[in-house]
Amino acid sequence: MRIVHRPGPLDRHTEPVVVDVEFDTDDGSLTVADLAEALGQRPSVPPPGLIVDGRWCPPGTAIDQLDLRVGSIVEPAITPPAAAVAPDRLLAHVGGLRAGASVAAPPCFDI
Repeated sequence: MRIVHRPGPLDRHTEPVVVDVEFDTDDGSLTVADLAEALGQRPSVPPPGLIVDGRWCPPGTAIDQLDLRVGSIVEPAITPPAAAVAPDRLLAHVGGLRAGASVAAPPCFDI
């Protein structure tokens, strides 16, 4: 599966990277912390969580519960992001690497 890894302050690289990931979720033992480490994040205390397509996933969450899909945007985070105000309008990506992701429509964009 191809995802977009957006770097954060805990990452070793600085630019967003398209990454191919493959893992076996049959036994349910892989967690968010394992994926964060596989993406190059340094181990830390507390272990890092991830924000997947804008949703906070704590480090102990099983990988098979993440709802990862092709084009998911994954970024490291120690704590959940601050609550954001829901946008009035959303644009949904329906094709390509970002398929399935949604972003706030700019104010000047008429739908």
